[in-house]
Amino acid sequence: MARPIKHNADYFSHDTEMRNDIKIKALRRKFNHLGYSVWIMLLELLASNEYFEYEWNELNIELLAPDFDCDADEIKSIVEYCIKLNLLQITNGYLHCEKLTIRLEDTVLLRRKGYCNNNAKRNQLKDINVNNNEVNDNINGQSKVKESKVNKIEVKQTKVNKNKVEELIAELFTADKPSDIENILNDLEDVGWSNVYSVLDATEDMKKKLRGLVQNKQIILETA
Repeated sequence: MARPIKHNADYFSHDTEMRNDIKIKALRRKFNHLGYSVWIMLLELLASNEYFEYEWNELNIELLAPDFDCDADEIKSIVEYCIKLNLLQITNGYLHCEKLTIRLEDTVLLRRKGYCNNNAKRNQLKDINVNNNEVNDNINGQSKVKESKVNKIEVKQTKVNKNKVEELIAELFTADKPSDIENILNDLEDVGWSNVYSVLDATEDMKKKLRGLVQNKQIILETA
């Protein structure tokens, strides 16, 4: 029997200089050792939870109090300050840490085989269609038609509108309705991620952040 697919992590990396980050220093100064302790425990909690998030409501905050060995009001104050510093975020009632999610995205993507394989299958189908078109063109003696089709494809790829891509990415950042998210992701798929990266001159770090963003939106679609 196959093992169930996990959507959390048993481990996450911890930078040795985390305590010296300017935002973490602000957290430590405001709440002393308790603030840093709660911050680390929250990261552990999020990493171990499904999709790296925790439903943020009064009951769940109360349940954290004995585990974190502090008052629920203290936890709420620390989390509110972390949100103010953009260390943590709340989306659709769920607490999460964008940076942690991005770090752990490969853990989930590797387990969600369909996410990766569907893209691979699409590329394979595109290759098969191109090859079939070339064979048919050769059989029918329509090499000129084939050349014109190829030229049209090349022109279409070179004319990918940078403003349109930037607009889609900006919309994806703020989209929270499943229908909107699905439409935006479909539009980006039509453009092709290689073209998206190309027109944005995306660095590896930017590509990683974009993959993390897409993953977050995919999670919203799956849980809708």
